[in-house]
Amino acid sequence: MVHNVKDLNEFKTIMKDEMKLIVVLYSAEWCSPCKSIKPKVQELAEKNPDIIFLTVDINEANDVAAAMKIVSVPTFQFYRKGVEIHEVVGADEDALRKGIDKCLAIVHHENPNQCSSFESSNLHYKISVD
Repeated sequence: MVHNVKDLNEFKTIMKDEMKLIVVLYSAEWCSPCKSIKPKVQELAEKNPDIIFLTVDINEANDVAAAMKIVSVPTFQFYRKGVEIHEVVGADEDALRKGIDKCLAIVHHENPNQCSSFESSNLHYKISVD
């Protein structure tokens, strides 16, 4: 199941102390690539019940998009314990699957040093949940 986040408070509540991997899709109704990747995200959510999948419409929940510094859609951000550990920009299903695999390896092995193997930016910032 993919949960649609309505605002920043809800986003922070979900993120707070969450031990599972969280994958967030930032999208917009007017974005064609976003529309094309959403069924793939739904499929991944069904195949990976141990991952929390969220969507954020940047027009409806613009406070979340601003707080997370989203500048293009679709963007996928991967979180663990409130920390962004990976990001994929664009509707690249292969990159999304690889990101999920890499992040699951981190979650299952609890080895944050594995983050250095990511091709894109690594640990970005902790979400303030206070």
